Amino acid sequence: MKLLPKEVKQRFEQGELKIALLGMSNIGKSHFAARLGREFGFQSVEVDAVIQSKLGKSSMDDHAEWLGQPYSDGYAARSAEAMRLETEATSEAMDLCANGDNFVLDAPGSVIYVDAPVLTRLSDEFWNIYVRAEDDDLERLKQLYITSPKPLIWNGNYNSSLANDPHEAAMESYAGLLKSRAEHYARLADITLDARPLFMGEIDLKTALGF
Repeated sequence: MKLLPKEVKQRFEQGELKIALLGMSNIGKSHFAARLGREFGFQSVEVDAVIQSKLGKSSMDDHAEWLGQPYSDGYAARSAEAMRLETEATSEAMDLCANGDNFVLDAPGSVIYVDAPVLTRLSDEFWNIYVRAEDDDLERLKQLYITSPKPLIWNGNYNSSLANDPHEAAMESYAGLLKSRAEHYARLADITLDARPLFMGEIDLKTALGF
């Protein structure tokens, strides 16, 4: 939703500002959502939590284990089911943001792949902030993919020919996934904040967001 700075401030002051956070898994969107709550009183909805409820999973680890890796048996079918559930969950989460408060929607990294009507609604009803991963973030994100796994939709970006070992092929494919997603996030975004200065405290949120 394209907003002029004065419109952002006005909606915020009236308790009518709906923000959606876009970006890669593990880039820090949930941390950002929590900060918006602490500093500016935003309510928050985490789409992944809605998906986990639908799956009957109690944690992000369980969710990630269910989905598996792009080279796991049955991954393609589970990935399709995951995106069906994500489309439903994103729509339901947006409904929860419609009660008149300032809300932040903590969107999964794969929200850019949900069905077109839901993506259009996200674009039309929310001020979309892209938390951008820079080149220096690539190795950190790859390590977090190993140590803090989250369900990851590859959407055709896994290339098994990049290494003999399937896990190594996934690691080699990660940069391509990041690049592909970055293009989608940028098109959907109304404002972009680089992740590293944001989480190093080098960006004053009140100034950057216009509150």
